[in-house]
Amino acid sequence: PPTAGDGGSVLSLEGGALRVPSEIYELPDGPFTLEAWVNPDTTDGSQGVVAKTQSSEFALFLHDGVPDFSVHLGDRYSVAKAGEKLESDRWFHLAGVYSGEEVLLFIDGRPVARAPGSGERTRNDLPVYLGGDPGDDGQLTRPFDGQLDEVRLSRGARYRETFRPQRRLEPDGDTVLHYDFD
Repeated sequence: PPTAGDGGSVLSLEGGALRVPSEIYELPDGPFTLEAWVNPDTTDGSQGVVAKTQSSEFALFLHDGVPDFSVHLGDRYSVAKAGEKLESDRWFHLAGVYSGEEVLLFIDGRPVARAPGSGERTRNDLPVYLGGDPGDDGQLTRPFDGQLDEVRLSRGARYRETFRPQRRLEPDGDTVLHYDFD
């Protein structure tokens, strides 16, 4: 596989994804953070970077290269959508944070979008896809075309202000799911 800047391996995707069954991790209600290093090969169309949607749960998406982070709270999605398009063939750190009061999106440690949002997350039993989005039947839709690295899902709002993203995301006591692909 191609290597990232730190010499480690990355997940390279061209129409496929890593399917993670919902039974192998537990994300409790309340604040959480979803983050990943992404390197899109193309920015065309709608692509699931890391997603577990279907009128429920959460996702990091690219829509024609514009990232957004969405969380389904109550009966609707709260969406923080960037105002800028990502370039292809360049690494970016994306972080989506649900604080319990709002949904925030960070690109390379900078807060770029926020939306109000509170309440309990609507859950589903579908898998989370690293590099796609589940359809109603749990099968892959909207595949990501590019490379992923250091995907981490955590309890709690890790970021609220500008921060410097670490190239290697270390698991800790709040980590629910972590894939470094090394």
